Amino acid sequence: MIRKVYSNNSAGTLIISVPAKFTKEMGLTKEDNVNIELVGKALHVSKVILQ
Repeated sequence: MIRKVYSNNSAGTLIISVPAKFTKEMGLTKEDNVNIELVGKALHVSKVILQ
């Protein structure tokens, strides 16, 4: 469950807070990039590697 959503600017950029359990499960660190896709009313988050 995403616990907090913040508006970052007037352009509609959002910041989300994801529980540490999920970031550990996905192997995410603060240096990683993710893709967030809206499917219906659900957000799907996947780790991506930029080359």
